[in-house]
Amino acid sequence: MTSSPQAVLLDADGVLQHPSHDWEAALADVGGAAFPAAVFEHERPAMRGEMTMREALLAAAQAVGSDIDVDDTLTLWGRFDLDEEALSVVDELRALGYRCYLTTNQQDVRVAAMRERYANRLDGYFFSCEVGEAKPAGQYFVRVLETLGLQPGDCVFVDDSPANVRSASGVGLRSHLVDASHNVASLRAALRNEGLLPD
Repeated sequence: MTSSPQAVLLDADGVLQHPSHDWEAALADVGGAAFPAAVFEHERPAMRGEMTMREALLAAAQAVGSDIDVDDTLTLWGRFDLDEEALSVVDELRALGYRCYLTTNQQDVRVAAMRERYANRLDGYFFSCEVGEAKPAGQYFVRVLETLGLQPGDCVFVDDSPANVRSASGVGLRSHLVDASHNVASLRAALRNEGLLPD
């Protein structure tokens, strides 16, 4: 018999928050046309906690020969909007007794901003740079489960990335893909499908 879920693992970007700017355009304005791709490449190890975002930005700038103001550029990662409608769904879940955790790929600078903005809105946080693995690596989910002391079937996972959902499903989590353009409706549908919210 399948056990009832005890916890909900929620992605951040595209599910509970949205950028307040176009990333590629903003980074291109800072360091030129080649800079965004360089940043995204060098940000990956920062998301695993292998370097700071400051180090990643400096490496990206050096790779494309850009002279940037690092401190000013780092402020871009603090610019995002919480989706209060989606967070109201989290409030409903917690009121019903389900534990809700943020499971998201982030680097140190973003983590600092998010901890402040999400204060008391969830039961805990699994930032990839602190976990030491990043989605879609299956080991990311394994470490989350080990920390929580839960089995895969005890957790519902929602994310807007097909790769992340496939990986989580492979580990055994009850995984659902959320449409970032209709995130709240998708989120509610996934949770109703699991019997966590009433129809």
